[in-house]
Amino acid sequence: MYVRPTIEDQPVEFGVSGKLWRNALIMYDRATLSLWSQVTGGAVAGPLTGNDLETLPAQLTTWSNWLARYPATLVLAKPKQEKAPYSLYFKSRGWVGPFGSKYRDKRLPKKELICGLSTTGRPFAVPRRTLRKKTLIQVIDGANLVILVSPPGADTALAYGIPTDGEAGVSDFSWDRDGTQHVLVDGSTGSRWSWQTGTCIAGSRRGEVLDAVPVRLMYWNVWVHYYPETEVIRE
Repeated sequence: MYVRPTIEDQPVEFGVSGKLWRNALIMYDRATLSLWSQVTGGAVAGPLTGNDLETLPAQLTTWSNWLARYPATLVLAKPKQEKAPYSLYFKSRGWVGPFGSKYRDKRLPKKELICGLSTTGRPFAVPRRTLRKKTLIQVIDGANLVILVSPPGADTALAYGIPTDGEAGVSDFSWDRDGTQHVLVDGSTGSRWSWQTGTCIAGSRRGEVLDAVPVRLMYWNVWVHYYPETEVIRE
C-alpha cells in the first residue's frame, strides 16, 4: 500500500496498465501516464521515472481478526463475482505469472509465500510457514533492530524498526500475556508493547510508538526477482 501522491496540490489517480514487469502488476498515473511498479512503488517508465511512492504499512489478515480490533471499519466492497478469477492460479504450485517464469532462485519453492522486507537496502524474506512456528523474529539491520511479529491465531505479520543506539539488551524482545492478549516485552527496560500498534502500554517507555516497517506478503519467485540479494531467514 502506498500514500496517494499529489501533483500541483492535486491528488493523482492511478489505473491498471494491463502490463506486467517481472510477473507483477504495473500501474500508471493518469496525470503523466508514467508506469509504476506495484512491488517497489517506483516509476519505471515515463516522465516520473526514478520517483518513488511513499510506502504505507498495512496488514493482510482475516476479516474476523480485523473486525474484532476495529469494529467501526469502513469497507470497500468489490462487485460480487460467481467465481474467483485467480482460484486456479493460487492452487497451482508451479505456475508463476501468465506465461511462466524463467527466473529461478532455488533457495525456496517458486510459490512459497514469504513476508518480504526491504528497509535500509538490506532485503530479507521470511517464509510464512516459518512465522507460524517462530512468531517473533529479530534482525539487526545496520543501526536498527527489525522485529517481525506474528502471534498465534493472529494470521497476520507486522514489523517494527527500533534504533539500537548501542544499547545492551535492546534486541532482547519476547512474548508475554496480558489476560487473553499477546504483548511484546523489551529486555532492556521491561516495558510492554502492543504488537498491533507498536505502542508502549506499560513501563518506562509508556506512550512511545515504534516505527512501522512495511511487510509484503508475496510469492518467493516474484520477490526475489526484484530483490535477488535477499537474505532468507528460516529460523
